[in-house]
Amino acid sequence: MNKDNFYMWLGCIKGMNNSKLNALIEYFGSAEEIYKAESRELLAAADTSLAENIIKARKTKSPEKLMEELDKSGAKYIANFDENFPEGLKNIDDIPIGIYYKGILPARNSRLVSMVGSRRCTEYGRMAALKIAGDLSDNGILIVSGMAAGIDSYSHEGALRHKGLTAAVFGTAIDKCYPPENKSLMERIIENNGCVISEYGPGQATYGTDFVKRNRIIAGMSEVLIVVEAEIKSGTNSTVDDAIKYNRSVFAVPGSILSKYSEGTNALIRDGCPPVTSYKDILLEMGIDEKPCRKTKNKKEQSDIDGVSENGRFILAALDKEALDFDTLAAETGIQESRLRTELTLLEIRKLIMKLPGQRYRLIL
Repeated sequence: MNKDNFYMWLGCIKGMNNSKLNALIEYFGSAEEIYKAESRELLAAADTSLAENIIKARKTKSPEKLMEELDKSGAKYIANFDENFPEGLKNIDDIPIGIYYKGILPARNSRLVSMVGSRRCTEYGRMAALKIAGDLSDNGILIVSGMAAGIDSYSHEGALRHKGLTAAVFGTAIDKCYPPENKSLMERIIENNGCVISEYGPGQATYGTDFVKRNRIIAGMSEVLIVVEAEIKSGTNSTVDDAIKYNRSVFAVPGSILSKYSEGTNALIRDGCPPVTSYKDILLEMGIDEKPCRKTKNKKEQSDIDGVSENGRFILAALDKEALDFDTLAAETGIQESRLRTELTLLEIRKLIMKLPGQRYRLIL
């Protein structure tokens, strides 16, 4: 059995963190020796609570059993000493002992931007997240977020619509998609060479505070954090605090002074965070030259879609590969049903799409 298995097992112990694990390794010599140590030795080397948790865990689940469960879940594990462990997390103070993941971890030379915001976002926030994530993806940036409802989901979606890479950081066990309605989003992220990441292994119990803990991973993985929309008292604040602690750049999308969902972002700008009004602000911060415009993969000529709204373009992109029914279009685009009906009618009038039986739509070639 390789040392990763013992490392993974110890990482599941309640109360264990990287600094405590390193101290125990220094005392015993290796993760395997910690696992094999006598109870009296553990009680002498660690605080009583942690030692008792290790002793109890040895009676309930072995590293071999843990590995079996991991294989069954389809996930993988990488310890923080591995050279392929995410670069941004290697030097943060509270580095995870290891992470579980499905899909493909970001390449070591990847450029990453994290995007976060309110779960109950406005239409403005939705459009801003989709556009910024999409434009950054067009320029080779990998988008990191937490796959929560609202801004997180739309940030992932924006990357996917532009054929970009995205990574979702769970606050739950790696085999528990939360919220459950984002299961299809999770699957699409993995299918499109992105990844989902968690500190917690299959079946591992997690708590509300774990969502706050995962925010440090979202902040640490990237060079830049963008807050798209947030109330003045928001869980996003912990991500901002972590990003500042890790010396990451923090940007905020300015919003309406009449919207409570922009009070937090406007306050960040007032307190000195630069506003992001375009993806170009982020490229400039990262020292990246803008890529030449990519030719649309759509079968329609660019002149045909000039004047089409942003929502209309999202619909055209969704229909690029196959005909879709109304409900699927609503789910994939995130456009409200009444607005979606209007946009579909406008696209039909412009002879860009046609309606098929069963409320299905397809592009007109």
